[in-house]
Amino acid sequence: LVRALADPRGGAEEAPLVATLASGRELGEGTRQKRAVARTCLVAVVFLCSIGALVFPPLERAAELQRYAAVLPLAQSVDDLNALAEFKGCDQEFIRNMDFCRNVGWFREHLRAFFGPDTPNSFVDREHWTPLGSASFMLSVASTVGYGPQSPHTREGKVATVLLGLLVVPLFWYCMLVWGSSFRSAVQTLAHKAKSGSGLLNSIGENATLDLLGVALVLWLAGSVAFCAVEGWSYSTSLYFCFVTLSAVGFASVMPTTIAGRALMLLYIAVGLTSVASLIGDVVYALVRGLGVQDEELEPGGEASPGTGAGSSAPAAA
Repeated sequence: LVRALADPRGGAEEAPLVATLASGRELGEGTRQKRAVARTCLVAVVFLCSIGALVFPPLERAAELQRYAAVLPLAQSVDDLNALAEFKGCDQEFIRNMDFCRNVGWFREHLRAFFGPDTPNSFVDREHWTPLGSASFMLSVASTVGYGPQSPHTREGKVATVLLGLLVVPLFWYCMLVWGSSFRSAVQTLAHKAKSGSGLLNSIGENATLDLLGVALVLWLAGSVAFCAVEGWSYSTSLYFCFVTLSAVGFASVMPTTIAGRALMLLYIAVGLTSVASLIGDVVYALVRGLGVQDEELEPGGEASPGTGAGSSAPAAA
């Protein structure tokens, strides 16, 4: 990676290593070796996630339970508010025109939006720092998604995050870049098989970037439906969660709490980020090749190549 960044052109006909890996272009005889290294990296990522599942619960779980116990007394007040929101007496004619009854719908809607079950203000134990929650945290660190609601609070937990992150992040993304090649090839194969005489489907398989974009959109929408079914979230909440996951932004305000939801999240991160890495790599590859055509008369050092006249120095300066 350092060599590719230092000499991005690598010759007139060679694309940067990162773009080549992610876009699925073969690198020659070393491709099989890179995939073997990627499998080893995957084993290392799983091992480090397992280490996180053992390390973080003793460091963070007690502090998490203390925070939960501190806010638990407020739960009774929220229950009282919920009971008030479900008041049925507004059907009576003599109180129907009271200010509260006129605004009870607004009150119920905003109370649910602030204290609802799929909000960070719900009074439930999120179990972020159980062994399974800690393993999912390590995967979010490896993928650089880094969901907002789950972050270490103790000094020891923060130190452990830094140390494990330094190891797991490059290993995870090496896997994503190398497997992006295989993923792209698989998508192209399926796209060619899906072609038919229909004019609408004739474009399938002709443009790999569009195929990968379609796969990413399907993963986004289908993943949203899956999290709705597993976690009971609203569809808008699931759409937002899946988007910040696929984009590796991680601004989600909620996270899966069920075992099935967390298992789905682990699978979704691995498959989703592989597809997105393939798509981004394909776009980067196209841009790099385009730039290479424009400045192909320049040497990597920025000087004009032999035989280039003074007339070509103007584009170079531009």
